[in-house]
Amino acid sequence: TSIDWNLKNKVGIPIASGVYLIHINAPGVCEKVLKWFGVIRPPDLDSF
Repeated sequence: TSIDWNLKNKVGIPIASGVYLIHINAPGVCEKVLKWFGVIRPPDLDSF
């Protein structure tokens, strides 16, 4: 099973750059905490 994330919050606003802690809990299988650093750049529409 997998879940895709479009890097937007629950109301559709793109997330900010920064450090994120992602808690994954699959009862009976595993539990894991991931540390993720993301840099979100605004689109450069002038050179697109």
